[in-house]
Amino acid sequence: FPSHDIEGDNTTASGTNSHAEGAGCVASGLVSHAEGVSIIASGNISHVEGQYNVADTANIYAHIIGNGTNDPARSNAFTVDWSGNVIASGTTTSTQFKLSALNTAPASATDTGTLGEIRITSGYVYVCVGTNTWVRSALTTW
Repeated sequence: FPSHDIEGDNTTASGTNSHAEGAGCVASGLVSHAEGVSIIASGNISHVEGQYNVADTANIYAHIIGNGTNDPARSNAFTVDWSGNVIASGTTTSTQFKLSALNTAPASATDTGTLGEIRITSGYVYVCVGTNTWVRSALTTW
């Protein structure tokens, strides 16, 4: 049976089997969950938390952590899309980084690339320093 679960002040759960909790939260997606302050869970089967997130009207993300400061200044600190791709807006820190496989090298220093893109092959680390502009550094054993 369709249900809606609401906890908190000024929250709305209008999506089938959706849940909203906190202050000013909206869960309008099918089986969506919104929790925090002024959170919008508009994607289907999505979980959104934090504060003042950017609404996912295209149902791209499974999980969103909002970090906006007010209604016109909505932003997302962290998202996970349905393919498992993660976008973190801040600095990512880790004790180790492991590639699942080596990358394909750019064909030339002007091959297609996006600023900040990094590719690692068995012989070089490639960094895109501007649109379609690559630099590389050789890897050596020691």
